[in-house]
Amino acid sequence: MQALLNFFEHFDAHALERLDQFYTEDCYFRDPFNEVHNRDQLHELFADMLKLQDLRFEFREQLQQEDKAFVTWDFHFRILGRPQSIHG
Repeated sequence: MQALLNFFEHFDAHALERLDQFYTEDCYFRDPFNEVHNRDQLHELFADMLKLQDLRFEFREQLQQEDKAFVTWDFHFRILGRPQSIHG
């Protein structure tokens, strides 16, 4: 799990090159605003996120038991010069 969190903590254009290390072709990804059903769609979503200014993830809580994990996070960014934050 720590490798995936590091992926998001250092999220940039180079991170997209490593997407297949963390997500399978038939992955499912859902956040408060998006739902995608494969890695190609996820790549597009993440590429769009990189258009935001000053983006960063801040991880709050982490729980892991066997092959299941739960993470709460805050996604910080600027759009139109205004700081924004989304909790997930």
